[in-house]
Amino acid sequence: NLHVLNYSTPINKEIEFKNLKKHIFTLPSLPNAIPYVTSYYKKNWGFCLKDNVRKKINKKEKFKVLVDTKFKNGYLNYGEFFKKGKVSSEIVFSTNICHPSLGNNELSGILVSTALSKYLETINSYYSYRIIFVPETIGALCFLKKNIKNLKKIKAGFVLSCLGDNKNFSILHSPYQNNYADKVAKFNYDYNKFKYKSFSYLKRGSDERQYCSPRFNLPFCTLTRTRFGDFKEYHTSLDNLNFITPKGLDKSFKMISSLIKVIENNKVYLSNIKGEPFLMKYNLKNEISGFNKPLKKDTTTILDLIAYSNGKNDLIDISKYIKKDFLYLSKVAQKLEKLKIIKSIN
Repeated sequence: NLHVLNYSTPINKEIEFKNLKKHIFTLPSLPNAIPYVTSYYKKNWGFCLKDNVRKKINKKEKFKVLVDTKFKNGYLNYGEFFKKGKVSSEIVFSTNICHPSLGNNELSGILVSTALSKYLETINSYYSYRIIFVPETIGALCFLKKNIKNLKKIKAGFVLSCLGDNKNFSILHSPYQNNYADKVAKFNYDYNKFKYKSFSYLKRGSDERQYCSPRFNLPFCTLTRTRFGDFKEYHTSLDNLNFITPKGLDKSFKMISSLIKVIENNKVYLSNIKGEPFLMKYNLKNEISGFNKPLKKDTTTILDLIAYSNGKNDLIDISKYIKKDFLYLSKVAQKLEKLKIIKSIN
């Protein structure tokens, strides 16, 4: 189906090559690739060919040109998965369903998102999760319009695209690189020692253009492996099932499931106690202290975590301040919360 200009108007007649060549699209730089070309909003007809095929055309012949298409009123359909959590605040993943026959630029996001939906069904989540499968641009806008009254529930959102190759990961940031999605996505890459590239919003190209636009300004960023447009197979027939790999898809799934784990554990805590807590009361300290005798590691961590639980720092912030492992701190914080020494104020 890539051979026909997407949204081509119908045509059925004989023409000479001088008129046909205006409607043939090729990529001389990739002579064996069929380009993916669209004409959504301007009436046109045409064919997409390998440049090597175009070169073999006998330009002296007449050509029977047939595109059998119809335009009619229809519907914009999109898919949606929703997992209710303990709170109504939502984490949103968005991927596209509009690029026919493209592997990395289309199918990879659908595959990873489908796997994520199955994974989310197996966990007891604190946040609610929504995964949407939309046509790029216009589908995202329809989702936003339909859910305009509920957009304030979105705590973080991620556009998922180009997740099937074996190259390093990428993050395409929001306009000012300062929203919650930017923060947790970058931390997840760093925490798991994933190699990645960072791109500014000036390099945007997917549905972050809608979610982060001024009148919505939602906390979104985009997660990819090789950024769209940065691999030569992009928007061509070479972006196929030989280009994406099970290994690439699996690592992308693990990266995003790890991101979910970070989000689920990253809470904001506030100390319930004025001053430093008396840990012996809670059986959290039993050593004898004295000159030149440092506190045990766990005791120091507990006191440091409480000291930074000011109702503003989240666990990512605290782990950076006190230089302790994030998931280890999460277990300590859960223990302190049960003892009512600190409280979550998410």
